[in-house]
Amino acid sequence: MNYKTLSEKKDLIMTLITQKNSHNVVFETLLLMCRTGERGFDYFDIDALSGYADEVNNSKDDILPILKEMIDTGEIDCSMMTPQLRLMIILSSVGVKTIEKNNDKKKNAILVRELSPGTGGEGGR
Repeated sequence: MNYKTLSEKKDLIMTLITQKNSHNVVFETLLLMCRTGERGFDYFDIDALSGYADEVNNSKDDILPILKEMIDTGEIDCSMMTPQLRLMIILSSVGVKTIEKNNDKKKNAILVRELSPGTGGEGGR
C-alpha cells in the first residue's frame, strides 16, 4: 500500500477507536457533572439534589440510546476523545465515587460512635 492509503486506514482505525464506547464516556462525564452539582449543593447544606447522580445512573439504560443518537448525529462531538481522555474521565468518575463512599463510611462511623452506649454518646441514656 502507498503512504496515502495507509494514512487513510490509520485515520479510520483511530476514528473507530475514538468513537468506540464514547457514549459510555459521555455518560460518565454526565454522571461526574451530576455528582459535582449534588456535592455543590451539599456544601451549602441544601439536600435538594441528594441522590441525583444515583437516580441518573439508575436511568442509564434510557439515557445511553439518546447519547448514542446525539453522538451519531454529531450533536456531541467525540472527535477529541482519545483513549487517554476517555481513561481520564472514567478514572475521575471512579475517584469521585470512591471519595463519596469513604465520606459516607466516616459519617456512619461518627454516627455509630455518637449513638453507642459507653462511648460518650447519647445512646446509653
